[in-house]
Amino acid sequence: MGKVKGRRYSHRYNPIEKDKLRDKEEASLHEDEPNSSSLSPDHLVKALHGDNPADKERACRELALAELDRETFRVLTTADNLRVICDITASNDLIRKEAGVSAIKSLTAAADVFNEVDKMVSRPVVQRLVELLRECYAAVSGPQVATPTSERLLWVSITEQCLKVLWNLIDCSDAVVQALQESSLISMFINLMQPDMFSDLTGPAAQCLYSLSEDNVTVSKLILENDEFLVSLVTILRNDITGSHVILIKAVACGILANIIPLVAEGKTLELTSLIGSMLGSILEIDVTPLLEEILQVFDDKSKAFQKIEKTQTVLWAKQIALEVTANSTCVDDEDEWEDIDEMEVEVQTEVGMEPVANGNHSSAESPLIEMILQHNLKEKVWSSFQTIDSKVALELAQKPHISNLYRKLCDMHVTVVGCLQNLLSSLEPPSWGGAPVITQIWERVFIIIQSRDVTDYLMEPCTALLKVLTAVDKEHKLNLVCGIGQLPFFCELMQKALLQSALSTCVNVARIIGSFGEKSEDQKQLQTIAQSYKTLIESSENVWVTSEVLDTVYDTFGGTTLSAQVVMTSSLLSSLQHLQSPSFSKQCSEWLKSERENRSIVEVARDNLKPFIQYINKEVKKK
Repeated sequence: MGKVKGRRYSHRYNPIEKDKLRDKEEASLHEDEPNSSSLSPDHLVKALHGDNPADKERACRELALAELDRETFRVLTTADNLRVICDITASNDLIRKEAGVSAIKSLTAAADVFNEVDKMVSRPVVQRLVELLRECYAAVSGPQVATPTSERLLWVSITEQCLKVLWNLIDCSDAVVQALQESSLISMFINLMQPDMFSDLTGPAAQCLYSLSEDNVTVSKLILENDEFLVSLVTILRNDITGSHVILIKAVACGILANIIPLVAEGKTLELTSLIGSMLGSILEIDVTPLLEEILQVFDDKSKAFQKIEKTQTVLWAKQIALEVTANSTCVDDEDEWEDIDEMEVEVQTEVGMEPVANGNHSSAESPLIEMILQHNLKEKVWSSFQTIDSKVALELAQKPHISNLYRKLCDMHVTVVGCLQNLLSSLEPPSWGGAPVITQIWERVFIIIQSRDVTDYLMEPCTALLKVLTAVDKEHKLNLVCGIGQLPFFCELMQKALLQSALSTCVNVARIIGSFGEKSEDQKQLQTIAQSYKTLIESSENVWVTSEVLDTVYDTFGGTTLSAQVVMTSSLLSSLQHLQSPSFSKQCSEWLKSERENRSIVEVARDNLKPFIQYINKEVKKK
C-alpha cells in the first residue's frame, strides 16, 4: 500500500487475549478456582486422540485456560492435532462444539504472541471456521421461539468466539481475507450487526468488518452498496446509550465508516466525517483514571472488582481503536485499485438527514479525514490522552496481585497513543499544533518516559520513533528547537544499550535523533561525541540494515562543513568507514538486497555513497 502522508498503524487490541485474561483474572479472583496456567502437552494430545468424548472436551477446556509456552504450542499445532480439534467443533453436542472453538481461540492467541499465525491459517482451520460460522448464522438468525434458550445461548457463544478468532486471523493473514471474501461471509457479518445493534454479536461482527474493509475496495464497496447497513452504522453513532460495550461498538463503527471514505465522492463526505469526528472525540476524551480508582476502592470485594476490571478493559479497547482510526486517518492511499472505480450513487440514511454519497477519490491535500481531525480538535484530544495515561493510580494498580495484565493493557494503549501522535505530527503543519512551544512540550514529556527506569522495550521503540519525527519536523519547518542537545550523553548511551539488547528499531531511531543534534551543532566537542558513538556502533553492529541507517545518518550529519569533516578524521570514525569498503560489507549488502523486501533503498544509499563520502572527507581536510 502506498502512502502519501502518515503510516498505517495497526496495533490491534487482541480480542482473544482479552477474553483469556478475563477468564484467568476471574478465576484468580475466586480462590476456589483451580490454577490452569500450566499443563502437559502429552496429556492433552493423548486425551484429544482418545476415544472418550468427555476427555476430549476436558482437554479443550484445559487448553482454553492454559498459558502456553512455545514448545507446547508447537506440539498442539501439528496438522494432526489441529485436525482433531477441528473435528471436535463438528460435534453434535453443542457444549463440546463450544469447547473445541475455545481451544482454537486459545491457540490463535498463542500464535499471535509467538508470531506463528501461519500455523493457524492452515486450510483445515480456516475452512472449518467458515463452515462453523455458517452453522452458527443459521442457528442465531432463525426464529428464537424455535430454539430453546439454553441452546440459543450456546450458539451465540460459539458464534462470538468464531468471530473473534477470525478477526485476529484477518489482521495477520491476507489469505484469510481472501477466503472470507470467496465464502461470501461478508454479507453474513453485515447481517449479524443489524437485527439488534447492541447484541453480544454486534461487536465481534463489526470488528471483522472493520479489519476486512481496511485498504480493501471489494469489501468497502459491499458496505456502500448496503443501504440498510449504512443506516445501522449511522444510527449506532447517533445513539445516546453510553455503556462501555456500546462505546466499543461505536469506536468500531467509526473505523468502518472511515475505511470507506476513500470511495465517497468529494463534497459529499461532510455528514459522515462529522459523525465520525464527533464520536472519536467523545471516546478520546474518556478519562480512565476514575475507572482505575474505582477498581482500587473495591479491590477486596472480588465480585465487584471483576466487574470494574471488565468495564475498564472494554473502555481501554474502545479508546485504543479510536486512536487507531485517528492515526490511520492521516494515511492517504495511492493504490491504483482505488482510482478506477465506477461512479455509483448510494443512498445513506435519508431518514436522518444524510445526503446521498457517490464513489470517488480524494487527493492528500484535500483529505476529508485530515479535515475531520482538524475540525474536531482530535490532535489535542490525543495529546491530552498522552499526558494523563501513566497516572500514579495506574502504577499503583500495577502492583496489585492478579490484575497486572490490566496495567499491561494500559501500556498497550500508551503505545497506540504514541503511534497516533507520530502520524499526526508527520501529517499536520506545526502551526496547527501551536508551533515550537507545543512541540517542545511534547519532546519533554516523551523524554521523561524514556528516562524512566520502568519503561519497557515495547514502549521505548514508539517513543524514540516519535522523538525522531519531532526532529524531522524541526528540520523541515526550521523551528530551531533547542530541546534535546543537553540530553546527548543519554541518547548516546541509549543507542549502544539498544544495540546490545537487539532492540534494533530503537537503536536506529536514536541514531537519527543524535544525527539531528549534530546537523545543528557547531560545537566540536559535541560533534566528536556523536562521531565516537557512531564509530562504536558501526564496529559493533552485525546487522546490515542498522549499519546502513547509521551510515546514512553520518552522511547527513558530517557532510556539510569543514569542521564536521575534521571531526570525522580526528575521531577515527573515518577509519571505521574505510574498513567498510572491504568486499565483505558490499557482499553483505548484496545478500541483504536479495533476501529482504523492506529497507532496500537505505541499504543501497549507504553502500553506494560510502566511497564518495570518504573522498569528500579527505578533500575537505586537505583544504584546511
